[in-house]
Amino acid sequence: GAGRRTIETALVHGTEDQPATVQLDTFTVTGPLIKVNIPDQSASVPSAGRLTLLSPRDLDGRKLDQPIPIAVTWDDSMNYRGRENRAEFFGHVHATSSGRGDQGSHTTTTFDSERLFVELADAVPKPPRPTPTGLVSLVRSAVERASAVGGGGATLGLTERLSKEPTYLLAVGHAVARLETLDPATGGLSVRVHIECPKLSVNLRQEVSKAQIEGSGTLLIEDYRAATEAGAAPATGGLFAVDERSGPSNTLIEWTRLMWYDFGIEQTRFEGD
Repeated sequence: GAGRRTIETALVHGTEDQPATVQLDTFTVTGPLIKVNIPDQSASVPSAGRLTLLSPRDLDGRKLDQPIPIAVTWDDSMNYRGRENRAEFFGHVHATSSGRGDQGSHTTTTFDSERLFVELADAVPKPPRPTPTGLVSLVRSAVERASAVGGGGATLGLTERLSKEPTYLLAVGHAVARLETLDPATGGLSVRVHIECPKLSVNLRQEVSKAQIEGSGTLLIEDYRAATEAGAAPATGGLFAVDERSGPSNTLIEWTRLMWYDFGIEQTRFEGD
C-alpha cells in the first residue's frame, strides 16, 4: 500500500554469545554480523561464522535418498552470492556431513582447508509453504531487533527462491579430507580414510561427477572390517570407496602429481612416483 518501503539491504547484528542468524530456505548463516542484500540474494560475514545447508549428496559425493545437513565453519570471512551461485569461505575452514549409508552404517566426512570455494545450483522447487509474515515484515523485524540495545541473536528469514544445492567444491591450502564409518552392529570404527594434499576439487554434477587432487598427496586407508565373500559390494561409495572383501588392512598411497577419481565408474588414477 501507499507509504510502504521495500528494504533491500540489512545489517543483522548479534553478539559472540548470541550470534545473528539469517535463514535462506535450505541455508542458515550465523555470525556476529551478517550483511544481507536481498535483490542480489547475497549474504556475507566479515568474521568467524557458520553455515549449514541441506544437500542430496554428502561431501564424499554419494547420492542420498534423503537430504542431510552439511555444516561449514570458518575463522576469517564468508561471502555467499546467490545470483552467481557461489560461496567462498576463508580462514581455517571446516566442512562436515554426517548420515547413514545404504547398509545402516553411520558415516562422517570432513574437509579442512585454508580456503573453500563452493559452486551451487538452484534446487528443485518445493511446494510453497504458508508463512505468517511477508518478506518485508521479516526484514523490518530483524533490523529493528538488531538495532535495539542488547539486541543480540537477531534472526532474518528469506523465501524459497534462495534454495540451492552444492555442485562443486574446491578446497585450497593444506586440504585434509577424512571419512569415518561406524559398524552398525557394534558402533565401533569400521573404516577410516585420510587424505592430505595442497588442493582438492570435487565435482558433484551428475554429468561429470569427478574428484581431483592437484600436486603431491597421501592417502591412508584403515580398514577394520572382517573379510566377506567374493562378490560382496563395497560398504561405502564415492571418493572414499573401500573394497571390504580382503579383511582388515592398512594401506598408504603417496603420489607426486595428480590423483583423480570418477564417481560414475568408481575408478581411481594416481600420477607421479
